[in-house]
Amino acid sequence: MIATNEAKQLINEVSSAFKRKTIKRKTDDCIAYVLAESVKASCFSPPFNQSAMDGYTLIYKNNESLKNCCLVGEAELRAGTKKEYSIKPNTVIRIFTGAKLPKGANLVIPQELLTIEEKTGLIMSLKNDFKALDNVRLKGSQFKKGELLLNKGEILSASKIALAASAGYAELKVYAFPKISIIVSGDELVAPGKKLKEGQVYESNSTMLNALLKTINMPAQKIYFVKDNEKAIYTTIKKAFETSDVLIISGGISVGKYDLVKQVLEKLKTKTIFHKIKQKPGKPLFFGKKENKYVFGLPGNPAASLTCFYEYVQPFLISITGNTKSIITIKKEILLNDYSKKAGLTYFLKARITPEGVLVLPDQESYKLTSFSDANCLVVVPEETEYLKKGDSVECHVL
Repeated sequence: MIATNEAKQLINEVSSAFKRKTIKRKTDDCIAYVLAESVKASCFSPPFNQSAMDGYTLIYKNNESLKNCCLVGEAELRAGTKKEYSIKPNTVIRIFTGAKLPKGANLVIPQELLTIEEKTGLIMSLKNDFKALDNVRLKGSQFKKGELLLNKGEILSASKIALAASAGYAELKVYAFPKISIIVSGDELVAPGKKLKEGQVYESNSTMLNALLKTINMPAQKIYFVKDNEKAIYTTIKKAFETSDVLIISGGISVGKYDLVKQVLEKLKTKTIFHKIKQKPGKPLFFGKKENKYVFGLPGNPAASLTCFYEYVQPFLISITGNTKSIITIKKEILLNDYSKKAGLTYFLKARITPEGVLVLPDQESYKLTSFSDANCLVVVPEETEYLKKGDSVECHVL
């Protein structure tokens, strides 16, 4: 049995050595992926001098009077128009947001600041303190052709995807997400919606784990359900290994008579990186490797399984996509109630951060999800700590 920090260090070492695959994906389908190569602009943005609003454009010198300017009545510049217009001094042309300015034009006057005399076409300005380049977006003012826009290793957010698209990228080279399978074992488990028979309970771990995977954009490609039978477990895990990069197995990883997962993994020549952690809940956690495939064995109790996912599985999955940011947000909060435990195990307590501090919730047992549904953090109580008092500063892992 190893300490929590040792387990996390082993996971970090494995994830840093993971050989990531690169793929090309459509730019609009790259959210949360990590760039595998830098992005440089393939064009200028804007690609021409552009109007920033609806109004009138003209050639203008600072402090020049607009008294003798008149409208070019037949001309109208809309966004996307291909027709080229020339402009003469003392004339204005109607222009709309996003349209290309005529050669020489260097000012756009908002439409609400001008009136036009119907008969003569002369303009009357409601404001005179204009400056050249007012309401003009200059060519390349956002970025220039060849300019570095995004670095290799950046996590693609909606704004970064939009930036790449505006630079002309229809697809991007990114690190592939792992293919993940979930395996749930247990004779007592029955799918929600079916009628419970004597000795049965509704199975929720597959729903919970896949929901968690979806929040990080890595939904399971396959979910398997298997009875506590060694042959069935062997066949299922072997099949899952063939099509997956990572297996998440729920249940059967402890040391009971019908906890068969560990011995099956050994028969499949899976290397044990660690098994059992000095923590509560989630002590039976298993992490192993078979060639370039990885497997987590999670406790069957849902609260223990959920805790292990947040603390170990999710950071591993995020890191092997190339994301080097810490996935666990840590805060220090003032404890609002006393708590005591025996030394020897690190505890992860379901808790809720409030404006006044953090409150450890009731129902901490590993089979109970009720407190998890109210929790927004896990309070970490170190292995050697026995007493926490109201008013103590504690470490919180934000959920």
